[in-house]
Amino acid sequence: MVAPVETPVEAERQWPPAGAEPVALEGFYDRLAEAGYEYGPVFRGLTAAWTHDGEVFAEIALGEEQHELAGRFGIHPALLDAALHASNFCPGHEPGGATYLPFSWNGVRLHASGATALRVRATSTGPDNLSLHATDPHGVPVVTIGSLVLRETNAEQLRSTSPSSSADSQFTVEWTEHPLARNEVTWAELDAVHDDDTWPPVVVADTRAYGTEGGELPERARALTGRALAAIQRLISDDGLADSRLVVLTGGGMAVHDDAEVTDPAAAAVWGLVRAAQAEHPGRVYVIDTDDRSAEALPAALATEEPQLALRGGTAWAPRLVRTRPGLAVPAVAAWRLDVTEHGTLENLALVPHPRRRRRWRRARCGSRCAPPVRTSAMCSSPSGCTRRRSVPRAPVW
Repeated sequence: MVAPVETPVEAERQWPPAGAEPVALEGFYDRLAEAGYEYGPVFRGLTAAWTHDGEVFAEIALGEEQHELAGRFGIHPALLDAALHASNFCPGHEPGGATYLPFSWNGVRLHASGATALRVRATSTGPDNLSLHATDPHGVPVVTIGSLVLRETNAEQLRSTSPSSSADSQFTVEWTEHPLARNEVTWAELDAVHDDDTWPPVVVADTRAYGTEGGELPERARALTGRALAAIQRLISDDGLADSRLVVLTGGGMAVHDDAEVTDPAAAAVWGLVRAAQAEHPGRVYVIDTDDRSAEALPAALATEEPQLALRGGTAWAPRLVRTRPGLAVPAVAAWRLDVTEHGTLENLALVPHPRRRRRWRRARCGSRCAPPVRTSAMCSSPSGCTRRRSVPRAPVW
């Protein structure tokens, strides 16, 4: 984003320039908040501003608590961001008007690093474009932005990207119980021999019956997915199957309640293949993962027109997209621990502040020759008459 440059920007000979009009900053950040910019204390670095001939001159300063951290950056993010705040006083960019966000940076040059304060000259080159030159308070060039293209937005769009709103936009997949069809359907094995080209509404490719020459997982995965792909291709290309839908059966390929249910990773690979085929040919290809306790439920599952099903103990489950549950909130303290808000259950796990306690020291007397002086809290009564104190730490009490 930035690159060193040999030719520095020209420092202002007089600061602020003669004839510059001061700008009242009272309530400035409150007005920005109403427009959708909600800056925290560290980013509220604009301390003074003036306007002159369509340009804005401003002073920016980091809080003292950020000075040490500034040395770790080419330019502190809060300092650079606050420098851009000066553009709000460029013609057409006044607070309360349209809300703009940085979009495209061009001609960015970093001249010096570790600055904690800036003098900024911002120039608007259009309703959505500006340039910026900044020096330190002694006139030493710090950063130049040849052109910054802005894009208009609004407060509602900004609020939609806030942490509270994005938490409501996170989803995950959960398996939910699904009712099975009450009636059964006529079906046949796809590999069965037929006297004519008449096929039932459902044809089945049972990958559980597919044998492989060798027990290695990679070979089995290639064998199962290869035969499943051949079955799908036959369904699509065979005119006699135009009115049929294919159900691919797997075993041990999906984790519905527990990861331990996945006993055949090769079957999971078949699911990935079928899902891709479902996207290309919706309504033609279905998949069911079953266990050894669901044989009686399989005919009804074949009649259930659900693209993806899992049978567990005779009950059908279908994957559904659901909102994620809130995670554990991290307290805004330096030390915290995992605990429960009420004892007796793990349903209310929480991260709670961890109280810091000082180590407790107790007094003790030593009956032998003392060691060299250390932190002391006990008199030594050795035969040599030593009067040094020694400290005897006690195990901390938590």
